[in-house]
Amino acid sequence: MEQTEFKEGQSFRACVPFSQPETAKVHIDYILPSKAYSDETFIVYRVFGKHKRWWHTFLCTPKQMKLYIELAKK
Repeated sequence: MEQTEFKEGQSFRACVPFSQPETAKVHIDYILPSKAYSDETFIVYRVFGKHKRWWHTFLCTPKQMKLYIELAKK
């Protein structure tokens, strides 16, 4: 299984598809190992909506999350 530097409860700014072209504060809720793929993990994260004032929950891989963080740095 791939080791990640992401941990449950962690929060940071990232440019996730929900927030583009701006960045949003991402809150990691769960790190889940995949039952179908032994070498894959999934990140369940949430973002607070700017226009619809409620939490939106999404799922991605650690590789995708690293890309979202890199996009936020640019």
